[in-house]
Amino acid sequence: IERMNKEVEENFYEKRLEGANDDYLCELIRNNEIKEFIRFTEQRNLSLEICIKRSIFETNQLLTDKFDISLIEYASFYGSNDIIKYIEKKGVELTSSMWIYAIHSCNAELIRYLEDNHVPPPTNGYERILEESIKCHHNEISNYIIDNLMNEEDHQNNIENNYNDNLYRYAVESHNYCFFPANMKYKNMF
Repeated sequence: IERMNKEVEENFYEKRLEGANDDYLCELIRNNEIKEFIRFTEQRNLSLEICIKRSIFETNQLLTDKFDISLIEYASFYGSNDIIKYIEKKGVELTSSMWIYAIHSCNAELIRYLEDNHVPPPTNGYERILEESIKCHHNEISNYIIDNLMNEEDHQNNIENNYNDNLYRYAVESHNYCFFPANMKYKNMF
């Protein structure tokens, strides 16, 4: 135990308590420190298409489950709009995977940025994005998706695919009772 205690980093417990990637580049992204980010990446001649280094201190399941999270996805997760715009300006493509990360940031400006740049949602459309927003309890984003992003054609397709049942299922699974049905005609969700 004494040998292990000697091998533990000085600030190990502080980093563990913070629960975020301890890499300096990740810290710059989380804090949206664009000037320092530019200086750091240019000094080290880093490609803006690299993936972030994994960290034992990261606690968010979305970030721990995937092995190849790009800088722009990580910036989307933290709503670091200045860094995202800089990375895109330098030629990195905006991708549909950014939608899921952007939902976690609960950053309306970023959602709008993806819309304005015609970034398509993931393969299963806006329903996956809606599910993630309900799961995160980002209800304003959820309502925005329902009211503005899921167009009439999506609603028609989703009605055929039990849209309301799915919506209520997401609410129940995520304990987000803002989307719980007012009427109980959807008893099969239980």
